[in-house]
Amino acid sequence: MPSPVDVVPSLRVGSQRGEVVATLRRISELVDLHRAELLEQHASRIETGLLGEWDPIRVPMDVFALMGRSWREVSWTQWLAAALRADAELSPPGLVWPALCSVVAAELDADDESNPGVATRDDWMQAAKVAPSPEHIRAEASILVGDGDDAAHGRPDILVHTPNMLVVLELKLGGTWNPGQPKHYRQLAEQERAPGQKIALLMMADTRAEGPPEFARFTWCDLGKALRRALRGRTIDSTSFASHFPALALLASIERHRLPFCLDARVLEQQSKPAHLDLLQQAAAYLET
Repeated sequence: MPSPVDVVPSLRVGSQRGEVVATLRRISELVDLHRAELLEQHASRIETGLLGEWDPIRVPMDVFALMGRSWREVSWTQWLAAALRADAELSPPGLVWPALCSVVAAELDADDESNPGVATRDDWMQAAKVAPSPEHIRAEASILVGDGDDAAHGRPDILVHTPNMLVVLELKLGGTWNPGQPKHYRQLAEQERAPGQKIALLMMADTRAEGPPEFARFTWCDLGKALRRALRGRTIDSTSFASHFPALALLASIERHRLPFCLDARVLEQQSKPAHLDLLQQAAAYLET
């Protein structure tokens, strides 16, 4: 490959060539200095954003490292439901359900009362204060929807009953909706909700891809950020670790498998490597939110 000097004929001779070479070297030095400064800035931002010594980046607690199958949607359905149940069994309840509620509330318009049967932002903010009972969190439940010849079984990924809402949560790992599936889930929610309950139709995916308009859409990354915000307000040490484990373990899984980049201990190991500047910048921006 020709050098920058070789491609400019007028700069190939005499003092001009020497001046250009010196200039290019100086530019290279300045670029290296700038990259070193950026590396130091990102490393500082990452360190500030961590949750102390018990941060999931530092402590291995990824369930998929044990059971694998991080590519299977059903595995994520079972894991999220298990984390919600384990979190709800704590006394006082943990952080997974409130984090999920905060993500959904952020996606809804504060003043939207256009559909009285659908959960609003205020409903979600109120729901965050009381975790659902573990037995009211169901994964892959088969429910008969409709009557007679039109009856068909629906199997929403996660179904949650709260005092004021019936929540249908559909998880996507890059897959698409089956024909008629959104309408079927809406019918299921209308059928299964108890008197006084509003319905909430949710879709969580890797990206904010287009989805059914009646479903509130958010990402795994949104949930990861919400979990970090919730955990940042807690003291996590050897005595409180068990009570925070469901949130920490779920966060670890999200950050290793569902972000646009893998956020684990390797990020800390690469803080001094210029080749990983983009990764460190992404990690720093994520941890600051």
